[in-house]
Amino acid sequence: MRLSKILCPIDFSSCSVNALRHALSFASDLKSEIHVFHAILMHEQDSSTEDENVPDFRDKYDLLEKMADKKLSDLLKHEHGRHKIKYVSRRGFSAAEEILRYLNDESFDLVIMGTHSGSLMREFLLGSVAEKIIRLAPIPVMTVREKSVEPDAYKRILVPIDYSDYSRDALKYSIQLSGIFKSTIVMLHVIQEEIHPSFYKQFGGSFLDTDLKFKEHAVSEMKKMREHFNHESVPTEFAVSVGESAREIISFTDDNDIDLIVIATHGLTGLKHYILGSTTERVIHTSTVPTLVMR
Repeated sequence: MRLSKILCPIDFSSCSVNALRHALSFASDLKSEIHVFHAILMHEQDSSTEDENVPDFRDKYDLLEKMADKKLSDLLKHEHGRHKIKYVSRRGFSAAEEILRYLNDESFDLVIMGTHSGSLMREFLLGSVAEKIIRLAPIPVMTVREKSVEPDAYKRILVPIDYSDYSRDALKYSIQLSGIFKSTIVMLHVIQEEIHPSFYKQFGGSFLDTDLKFKEHAVSEMKKMREHFNHESVPTEFAVSVGESAREIISFTDDNDIDLIVIATHGLTGLKHYILGSTTERVIHTSTVPTLVMR
């Protein structure tokens, strides 16, 4: 696995500072170069300007850059010499656009960024910076919430499985990560009572009558998927739960000492994406551990 360059956008909010901690943790194990990116925004709320009096519009950019430089220097004063860190700031009107532009200018392997907590409806209708990056970035994106656990060791990696090619890619990526962090992979399939995957139809009968058969079949299919990637040295566990997907993923994470979730998104766009949301988005908004999203 090649993770030589990590992009970590920062706006100096608590969640982005937490994301920086996770980026530094990743870099320690992977010997990666970290690019810490800050967008200097005009006519938008900028966390680095809180309680500051900016006197002159013509000097605002320069002042914001100096303020950001000082805050970043304070954050990283104990990290220089331990990590290869590059700080980049760019001026613009949209944080997401500037981050995506920088992603296109450089060759990165992973984005690690904070995501703000907020109303699900507000986030679905307006979209957050993190969600825009997830939808449009050509590489995996790991999101970290303000209340995400402190980075330590990613010993247990949860991979939700729906048997699509997307979840297969997430499993492959997780297995590669596990080789670096010496992790255990936990594959979880959630059976939704309202909508059964097509391969359950063979059992017939009511859901409650065939619950055990469903679970046995789900585990069997996950084992087949896992065997495809070999890597027998990577410990793997299999679990099945019943209920609403995002809720079950979060509940399982909290109850089973999960350190990282690696989940696939089907890349929905347009009205369906904004109004309905996806399992991935709900997990991002509610997970207490970092969530690494594959497209």
